[in-house]
Amino acid sequence: MSGRSKLYPVEVEGETRYVTVPGSGGSQPAPESEAKFERFLAEAIESYAEACEVARPQISSFADAGVLTGNRGLVVRIGAAEFQVTLVRSR
Repeated sequence: MSGRSKLYPVEVEGETRYVTVPGSGGSQPAPESEAKFERFLAEAIESYAEACEVARPQISSFADAGVLTGNRGLVVRIGAAEFQVTLVRSR
């Protein structure tokens, strides 16, 4: 299955839908930095929203959104909801 993305089942309003995660096909090297993982996570969130037909999320990095922290992360806005996802590399 090398070079192809895997499908993952997701329940949406009682219905199973399948979404792909960018780079999920075959063995992949780990992200080399928090910045690369940040981009991967943003792409995965956008893919999920598109597959589930929910409102397109607005995604900004902490730096772009002006979040005062030394950590990397994302601010994700979906409709009226806003989430902050902090990324801290543990190894």
